[in-house]
Amino acid sequence: MGVGPVREVSFGKEIDLEKLLVPGKTTIVDFFSIYCSPCVRVGVFIEALAEQRDDVVLIKVNVNRPGHKGIDWGSPAAKQFGLRSIPYLRLYSPEGKMLSDGEDAYNAVVKMMQQAGIL
Repeated sequence: MGVGPVREVSFGKEIDLEKLLVPGKTTIVDFFSIYCSPCVRVGVFIEALAEQRDDVVLIKVNVNRPGHKGIDWGSPAAKQFGLRSIPYLRLYSPEGKMLSDGEDAYNAVVKMMQQAGIL
């Protein structure tokens, strides 16, 4: 898999998130579903951030299994990460250390978007 600024992974399957982190880049992990309106709305802005900044990579974890209608809370991916609400974000340092998750990660990403002039 190439190292573009935005990658969509999982499609409901369990994943080894640490193997997807990009050394030397800040990684935003966005757990989402196409059936989640807030996920779709915020995702556009997070994608714009990753496209604009060379030091940021976005990994979009699609929690839905193929063919599932609605948010797939029963998917292996949703269960693996104990997801109860989405969008749910995690933020990792260029060294691969988790800096924040949940609301703290969301607030940090919003601040990054504001600094980049996206919001």
